[in-house]
Amino acid sequence: MSKHYASSVPMAADRAMLKRRMDSPVSRSDSSLEPGDGSDCDLMAPLSLSCVYAAPPLVGPISSVFEDKLAEWRSRYSLRSSIILRVPTPEERASSYIPGEISVYEAFFDSSLRGTIPALIVGFCNLFKISPSQLNSPAWRILIAIQNLGDL
Repeated sequence: MSKHYASSVPMAADRAMLKRRMDSPVSRSDSSLEPGDGSDCDLMAPLSLSCVYAAPPLVGPISSVFEDKLAEWRSRYSLRSSIILRVPTPEERASSYIPGEISVYEAFFDSSLRGTIPALIVGFCNLFKISPSQLNSPAWRILIAIQNLGDL
């Protein structure tokens, strides 16, 4: 009864099989071709621009927020006048990126967000290199709950 042990040293049969694979015409490269010659398999060949860039499709439903809703939020959640609220355009979604702005769901206000972003959330976003607007409502609730537990 013989036992086989895995070893990092290749056996003679393994070396022979490897040599056969390297000698096969598929694995051999043709040195006569220069990079950029335009063969089908040439990775250096210039690509033809046969397609036109199209913007990605919009994700999510259209916002149901109107000016009167913003005024209601400002009074209900005691938002300072220095915080600018605006109604999104029909082309904007919560996942849209607009420099200098943060998309806010009503659930953010329900979970105690009041204008300043807690240090834990800033650290979390910096760690993962994401924007606070990329966090969904449950993530905000969990992070704010963790921050509140840390304040006890």
